[in-house]
This record gives sequence, structure tokens and C-alpha cells, in this order.
Amino acid sequence: MDITVIDKCMDDVRKSLMERYGEIRPALEPTIELYRDSLERYSDMMQAYREGNHTGLLLKTIKETVAVITSLSSTLGCGSPLALARIKKLEASKSDSGDDAPDYLDTL
Repeated sequence: MDITVIDKCMDDVRKSLMERYGEIRPALEPTIELYRDSLERYSDMMQAYREGNHTGLLLKTIKETVAVITSLSSTLGCGSPLALARIKKLEASKSDSGDDAPDYLDTL
């Protein structure tokens, strides 16, 4: 995965968020940047693996980075169709509940 592919992925993430929410909230910017950094790190590590570095440390780091990428992509809503369906279901339940739902602190 080269830098142009990563750029296209990031453009797609931003476009998807804009289509879904109409804007990208500033609170999401760190998550978006972390996602980009993780993709770049993964790309670098896979290049090292292809060049013959098959050490346990590299393989462990690749595995951890894949877990981070998967988690971040789900958070941003650009993961699997199952994750997208889960986000839509959560959004629908929030809009259905309205303001009648008790606050968590009120239930204590």
C-alpha cells in the first residue's frame, strides 16, 4: 500500500463522514489522523516483511497494528458491512429514544 492508496483511503473516509453527518467534528480529527498513521505504519511494516524481515517482533507489531486499524475503521464507520449496520442500528435507537430516556447518572 503506497502513499497514494492511503491518500485515497483517507479521502474516502472523510467523504463518507461528510455524507453521513454533514460535517467532520473536530473531536474525530485525532481518530482520523491515528487511522492514517496506522495505515502508514502497516504499509512500512509489510514492505519490511516482503523484503525478508520475518522476525517475531515485526510479526507481532503487524498483528497489533492490524487490530488498531480494524478498531479505528469500525469507529469511523468505514469497516465491514456488519460494523456499518451496527452503527446504523445504534443511531436509530438513539433517535427513537428521544429525550425520554433517563440519563445514566440519574439511574444511580
